[in-house]
Amino acid sequence: MSLKVSRQEGTAPIHHLREEPHSEYHLTTITPGRYVESMRLISVWLKTGFVLAICALSACGQNEAPPAALGAALDLPAGELPTGGLFNEDSRVSQTLLTTLREFEEPGLIVHEVRLADETALVVLELAANRFTPTLLVADTGNGRGISARDALAQPGMAVVIGSGFVSELRSLSPVGLLQKEGRQISELQRHGYTRILGIRDGTLGVVASRDFHRGMFDSAIQVGPGIVEHGQLDISTADLNRQKYFRTFVATCDDRTLVGASSIPMHLYHVGQRFLAFAAENGMQCDEMVNLAGDREAILAIATGAADSADRVGYLGHPETGKAALLGFRRR
Repeated sequence: MSLKVSRQEGTAPIHHLREEPHSEYHLTTITPGRYVESMRLISVWLKTGFVLAICALSACGQNEAPPAALGAALDLPAGELPTGGLFNEDSRVSQTLLTTLREFEEPGLIVHEVRLADETALVVLELAANRFTPTLLVADTGNGRGISARDALAQPGMAVVIGSGFVSELRSLSPVGLLQKEGRQISELQRHGYTRILGIRDGTLGVVASRDFHRGMFDSAIQVGPGIVEHGQLDISTADLNRQKYFRTFVATCDDRTLVGASSIPMHLYHVGQRFLAFAAENGMQCDEMVNLAGDREAILAIATGAADSADRVGYLGHPETGKAALLGFRRR
């Protein structure tokens, strides 16, 4: 056995013993600089191997993007369905929508169109107080499905439903703010939440500020908002124009009638109120209060025809079979 030593000038050698063929052993000298570089490369190799192992387990090489946040709806289903029939979930608002809905008119119920920039912006239903009585429709918490417009219109005498009430998240059945049905409180008032209370007492609709509400004021009530019109004046500032546009639904109290409606395009509340007040003035209506309901994908406006005890046809804007926490309905008297 022999020893062979190699070294560089000016450096202190570090010796590693290794076996070579022919039973000779060689001492390879590694300088401190080379030693540090070797350790760095080993560390990089180990880290690279660890990352590759994690990628193999998590499929990181498949270029899967995270799910995108759900933005505002750009369209809503609209059309007609027969009672007991099916409807097309992919149908959209068409030019014939107003023509179809006007076929649903009856004494005390008139369908109006409000235009904005040469297109239909609002579909408004005028309901005479002496022909229709309002009712608050609340989900049965036991069935876990909520109450849909289609189910509501299957009730005896129901002619129109509008909605919906505000909920904690999309398609949730957990109401946000006050929800009261015939004296029974289902959800508590939020003092710093939505600014209006839409209530029913003795078959008449009323609107009050949420800060002014007290138990016993209405038989049934729902917290809504913001107020769009208050005391006959627009109650939405131009600051609303900096916010997101949505599909809207609303209720207005006007003399001896109630007007309910929905936007057929995404809109700012400022323009909803502005166009509505112009429409009311053109038709000689005095509307003192107008409130916003939950819109976007929660928006629904549906109307039924037929005898007082059955719905033969249903026209709708929104999702008529999606369960809601609450809807406002109107029955024929």
